Amino acid sequence: MRTLYPSEISIHGGRILARWRLSDLLSGASDLDAYPLAKRLGFAFYIRQDFHGKVFSVPGSGVIVGSANATLSGFGLKEAANSEVCTLVPDSEKNQALLDEIFDGAIEMTDALFQEISSVVGSAAMNTTEELEWPSELLDRLQNLEFSGRLLLSECFVSTPVFDESGALSNLDERDLHLLGLVGVDLNSDTLRHAFKTTRIFRWLVHALKSSDGELYFGSLTESLHRTLLDDPVVYRRDVKILLQTLLQWCQLLGGVGVLVDRPNHSQRVRLS
Repeated sequence: MRTLYPSEISIHGGRILARWRLSDLLSGASDLDAYPLAKRLGFAFYIRQDFHGKVFSVPGSGVIVGSANATLSGFGLKEAANSEVCTLVPDSEKNQALLDEIFDGAIEMTDALFQEISSVVGSAAMNTTEELEWPSELLDRLQNLEFSGRLLLSECFVSTPVFDESGALSNLDERDLHLLGLVGVDLNSDTLRHAFKTTRIFRWLVHALKSSDGELYFGSLTESLHRTLLDDPVVYRRDVKILLQTLLQWCQLLGGVGVLVDRPNHSQRVRLS
């Protein structure tokens, strides 16, 4: 499917935000033609490697949030279209501020960057080996690993994977695979560790620890995560504790992510290594 993910559209131009991982472009989940089209329409085009949302804002009309991609099938504009579920929310200052937060840390596309991305996609498409990630030098420019803004519940892990004696993986929820961008990918500990360290929830954890001299106890971290989640209605504190515990279990399982978890004096402590 050829997919665009706009987050603000108007007939006078606006902004488009896409994830544009290499796997997205190779599989057809996203389309290189999106940038030239956006440029012709006067839209600014951004990419954020950890973005996975479908949000459409038309100032004066409202904000659509839901499952629909920006395609003819997603919008029901052709026969045999997809069955989608969306919600229209007011075009309020608060909601526009939340949209602005989505763009925090995004990289604005330029013609030079687009040419480099197109070259890598073309080479990878002709290569018989499956490419999972951008070349490291390009990836460094495509992702901002500093945490900013706030978190959504959908950006938190809901399951903890388990490796058996043979190294096979089990107990991983499909929602977490989408969060990691690893759907349809052969999984191993190195692949998981790399993808895990780029997620916003892990980057929030590192940011929270750095802001507190590299160390926090479970209760303080729970309070920090509770304040950071912007979902409405507010997530219950008991559920935030589960989300945090799941995140820490990921850190312990994967190892080598720069976060240590121990329990001195019967209280769980989390610190940067």
